[in-house]
Amino acid sequence: MTVFRLPDWYLVDLPGYGYARAGKAERAGLSTLIRKYISGRPDLAGMVWLLDIRRDPSAQDWDMLELLADRGVPVLVAITKADKLAHGARAARRRELVQSLALEDDQVQLTSSTTGLGIPELGDTILGLLEAA
Repeated sequence: MTVFRLPDWYLVDLPGYGYARAGKAERAGLSTLIRKYISGRPDLAGMVWLLDIRRDPSAQDWDMLELLADRGVPVLVAITKADKLAHGARAARRRELVQSLALEDDQVQLTSSTTGLGIPELGDTILGLLEAA
């Protein structure tokens, strides 16, 4: 976990609970850490949730979405690795995820750290959400 202190907020980078190189026990521990962190923060302004465009949400992803919804935590989904799909397939996959996750269209943004796709827009959205909090 990495914490960034900004003038009015903290940004916390939580580890990915599905991290491929981690063993099953370590992934379970990360999931528990994240759940405790989220549950213990009544003033949590929101969550940016990274999902790989090539993967369906896991059981842990669904559990996390339910936890965030139960707590009323606003969620912004950054669909990562969008450059891995052709433009048409990327748009179709985005629509599919919006529908299956039952999120609003503006809660889901395509991104690629390789090409920079969506990165400025994601930053603008995060800053806008922080200013509104």
